[in-house]
Amino acid sequence: LEGELDFGRDGTMKPGMVGYFPEGAHYGPQTSQMDAMTIVLQFGGASGSGYLSRNEVQKGMQELSKTGTFKDGIYRRNEGEPGKRNLDGYQAIWEHVNGKQLDYPKPRYPAPLMMDETHFSWVDSANETGVSEKLLGQFTERRTDASIVKIAKGASHQMKPRSVYFCKSGMGTTGQDEVRYCTTIHLADGEQPVLTAREEMIVLRMGLPDLSGLEA
Repeated sequence: LEGELDFGRDGTMKPGMVGYFPEGAHYGPQTSQMDAMTIVLQFGGASGSGYLSRNEVQKGMQELSKTGTFKDGIYRRNEGEPGKRNLDGYQAIWEHVNGKQLDYPKPRYPAPLMMDETHFSWVDSANETGVSEKLLGQFTERRTDASIVKIAKGASHQMKPRSVYFCKSGMGTTGQDEVRYCTTIHLADGEQPVLTAREEMIVLRMGLPDLSGLEA
């Protein structure tokens, strides 16, 4: 949204860019300008390994602190405790919460993908007057995707389920709720509310992966 994020050899993200960081793929090192502001959405990927919530991480840390210590991103078990002595902190928490060893999935893409929306063209909707879209990409067999949607003043757009929408500019309504800059909407499966623009709106849509059929 503002400033720049530098990921070393993987590229630099500037305002208006969207990055897709595949699970299992290394990236960075990451540095950012002091005034940089970005939105980050983290979620379980196509492997089905899941993603721990902040509450799960905090609870796991508290429980593991009884048998070891966390320092500099490493979990160090106390003398005599079973298991590997030194372990990546997040991996230790994940294994504790899930009760099994973490096997990192092989990356479906070798590196992060950086998308600059200014290099994409608007495509008019076939069934919604006044609505157009820039499809930035669709990823993996679980169809994670990202797009930019433009809604003309007075036009309406039926939002897609299993998505997170972020309002980049403009104003509108969905049902009785006001939508304006930075409004964020999470839609679960089966939810398809209508977004109506009071003035031209630009919204970022992040489509979450379809993990149906995967064992937990």
